[in-house]
Amino acid sequence: MPSGAKRTPLYSLAPGGNELRARDVHRRFLDAFGLDEAQVPLLQMDLTSSSTPFTAVPARRLPPRTLVPRDADPFFLTGAKCDAMVLNPRRSRSKFWEMWGSASEAWTRVPPGGAACWGRGAEAARAFFRKALSGDQCDANWFEGASGALGRRGTPPGFTVAAPALLGFDDTIFKECSARLGKQEWYNGPGSGFNDELAHRCFEASVNVLRVFSHERPWSMCQNLQWLVCAGKGRLPGQGGRAMHFATPPSKLDTRTWITPISYPCEHGGCGVGELKYAVGDVYFAELCLLNRFCRNGGQLFAIDGPREAFECDFDEEAYLAFAEDLATPA
Repeated sequence: MPSGAKRTPLYSLAPGGNELRARDVHRRFLDAFGLDEAQVPLLQMDLTSSSTPFTAVPARRLPPRTLVPRDADPFFLTGAKCDAMVLNPRRSRSKFWEMWGSASEAWTRVPPGGAACWGRGAEAARAFFRKALSGDQCDANWFEGASGALGRRGTPPGFTVAAPALLGFDDTIFKECSARLGKQEWYNGPGSGFNDELAHRCFEASVNVLRVFSHERPWSMCQNLQWLVCAGKGRLPGQGGRAMHFATPPSKLDTRTWITPISYPCEHGGCGVGELKYAVGDVYFAELCLLNRFCRNGGQLFAIDGPREAFECDFDEEAYLAFAEDLATPA
């Protein structure tokens, strides 16, 4: 686009159009090309006026942009790859859009129109996303199912110091929580005890993680999104602010493991392109790409260099609701 372009609309909003989606597309366009709303405003279309059919929608104050260096490795995850590879609703059989099945269908891809974790139909989806945004669920016990008092339903963990949210792959979360305690950083106990040990170590390390594994409240991507929204808005129990840490720095994720997963239940193959399963590790890719979309400063994620470097999400409710509409009404 010419550098001197003025008042050229990216997206004209007709009467009855989806303003949230228009604003979200507009914001991402500006970010992609380093422009501002004075150069490329969002315009409102007035079909009743032949002389002035377009008027500028009042600009929103955008936060300063953070320049994020590009990594030379072509396989590392970036914000652009999130939009193109993971969150693109028009990508043929995109795995991300089929990860939202009911808890009983965990790790099974559910095509659009199937039974989702929020129920069936667009209105059920919209109701779920509005409730998740409200934060009503944030003070739940996200360690429910762990042994002892830590896992009691309805009793949030009693952190004594601020407990930032920690995201990552299961093994790197275990490693990071253990490192903060000075304990052995790998698990060598019975497989059935891994989640319980991870929950207790992370609680002891004053870290918020999502580790719900009770029969009454089984995991699903809906539960995962609820936790992520709470973390992004700084509302997890004892979080004490909006700090989020990443056991595997976002810029170090190899996108080839999204295309061909190697974690459960795909560790022996069978989860490649066109297959009907998704993997535990896929969830971390989804979380990061959702944060990249929901946070106005999402580009900063891919400059994080270590597991104790904090990220604070500048949560964009309009972008969140635009995404919810995409998921409620799949292409």
